[in-house]
Amino acid sequence: MKRKLLNDISTIYSIRASILNKLTELAELCICDYLVEAKLLDDDLLEINIGIGKILILILEDSLEYQFIPSSRLEQLICDSIIKLKSPLVSKSEQGLEEKLVSTYKELF
Repeated sequence: MKRKLLNDISTIYSIRASILNKLTELAELCICDYLVEAKLLDDDLLEINIGIGKILILILEDSLEYQFIPSSRLEQLICDSIIKLKSPLVSKSEQGLEEKLVSTYKELF
């Protein structure tokens, strides 16, 4: 199964995909800058916090190795989702809808 995270975020939050794509391009440029800096400093392990976890990049002589480590929050959400078979995205959407309905109800009376 393949998914496009940025497309879904764009749809959910009504953010133009072009804006998210520009942010992605900027993130890519920053990662490359970090790699150059690490290489110049003879540091062979680069750790980048990307908000939802960390990307570790091991700089070898003729290659790179990558590893992703999810944040503790993401890891907990993943575990809960798999165990309960319930999407936190759906739960958050339902909660938001409920809050809007209660707010509208209070305004009417």
